[in-house]
Amino acid sequence: MTPRIELRPPGRTLTAAMVLSIMLVAWLFTPTWWGQVGVDSKDFYAAARVSGRGGNPYDARSLYAEENRLYNQPNRPPDYAPNTYPYPPLVTLALRAGTAVPELEFYLVSAVLLLASALAGLELLTRSLAIGPRPLAGLLLLASPVLGLSIFIGNPSNLLLLGLALAVALMLRQRWVLAGAAASVT
Repeated sequence: MTPRIELRPPGRTLTAAMVLSIMLVAWLFTPTWWGQVGVDSKDFYAAARVSGRGGNPYDARSLYAEENRLYNQPNRPPDYAPNTYPYPPLVTLALRAGTAVPELEFYLVSAVLLLASALAGLELLTRSLAIGPRPLAGLLLLASPVLGLSIFIGNPSNLLLLGLALAVALMLRQRWVLAGAAASVT
């Protein structure tokens, strides 16, 4: 049996830190930084489009050409610096379904999915480890600049929390092979 871990209600210092964290995350989504929103998502979108046309998303030339075509306007200094694409072919195949919509919608859907995966991972982890109260843990996660930045740029690192939580839950149930498989994606 896993011992229960109790989170205490936040004191003044933690409350102040959470307010500052929320302000930092909110500041990311202001017009000051709007040009940078979804930069990782843009890379995924371009890679999926290249793959969807039968191209190689791991070929920097092909990917950079697609990124420039999508995000930089001719006869102007580039707004977007091309990125390489490091994710495995199965991820690329899954992302190809999203290229049926414009890039902004692709980003918004992925941002919602990333937030949902982080919350699901936290819920699974807090249940597995008997950490309570869970609403406070959720509030701490939502106030986290790491979560905010991940969603802002469209980076799938929130999926790591879900994979880790799944691995822990499976280990506690002594499902070693499945736990190892879940841990391998983290």
